[in-house]
Amino acid sequence: MALVVIIGILAASASILLAVTIGSAGPDFLSSARILFHPSSASPDDPARVIVLSIRVPRALLGFLVGAALSCAGAAFQALLKNPLADPYVLGISGGAALGAIAFSLLPIPLFFGATPGMGAAIGAFLAVLTVFSLAKGHGRSFTPVHLLLVGVIVGTFCSAVILIALTLAEPGRLRSLLFWLAGDLGLSSSAEVAVTAPFILIGIIGLFLMARPMNLLLAGEDMAARLGVSPEKIRLAIYLLASMAVGGAVASAGSIGFAGLLIPHAIRLVVGPDHRLLIPACAFFGGGLMVLADLAARSMLAPAVIPVGVVTALAGAPLFLILLRKSMGGRQK
Repeated sequence: MALVVIIGILAASASILLAVTIGSAGPDFLSSARILFHPSSASPDDPARVIVLSIRVPRALLGFLVGAALSCAGAAFQALLKNPLADPYVLGISGGAALGAIAFSLLPIPLFFGATPGMGAAIGAFLAVLTVFSLAKGHGRSFTPVHLLLVGVIVGTFCSAVILIALTLAEPGRLRSLLFWLAGDLGLSSSAEVAVTAPFILIGIIGLFLMARPMNLLLAGEDMAARLGVSPEKIRLAIYLLASMAVGGAVASAGSIGFAGLLIPHAIRLVVGPDHRLLIPACAFFGGGLMVLADLAARSMLAPAVIPVGVVTALAGAPLFLILLRKSMGGRQK
């Protein structure tokens, strides 16, 4: 099964290479490849070099990180809630991040001087995590998946309602950019914002990989984990915080992108099984590679216009997920 991870690494590398060398505007494939592998072949102020190294490469790397974060977080939340259909955004993190970004976009500039929507999204995600955890934990109450799910849905619904009010009151000039961000896009964050959020994504993904064995114990049952000297509540808390960190960083960098965290873990699990020691790295590489390809499609489908990558993942993910769900249900009936 480790072969699946190796294939994922090769597929992700090929996806990034395609995204860097193919575009509706700028240098062709051969020129882009030459600049990528031999940057000195073009002068620093050459427009082709700027497009390849300063625009396409950072965007492809961001796409990989976002796809990996959402996929790994999806697998983690599915283990946390013991539900293969759980979504990374089900616990209100996406709603909090979106609300934070919109708040930083619409509030008077002097109040948040120098702040950006990406920073607002990171703060909103953190506050959503803190709220959900505080309410789910309660006073002396155990930390259970049911409490997390219920509180997360409530927090997410509340954030969505506030977002709708904000969009209703927003100026027409800002409304389009906000809607574009809510649909998910990899070209909205600056390099500085990505540099701030990327460490959170990487820490979340690496932390989830290190938590692979405890995730397996959690799925095996709380009694099994307790007999092995592992606290189920501590496992759930660690998984929740690490996955939330990855999702918060992804949303802060690229907005709300659906289906990646739901489809990829479900599909990979059908191949490698429920062992998170293989599932998490496989989700990281396949999820990252597919997000890069989705963004390439978003840039190419209606060129020169660019559509949000979240639209592409939803259009492709919905029918693919129904096919996978139908096959898995058919396998169980047999």
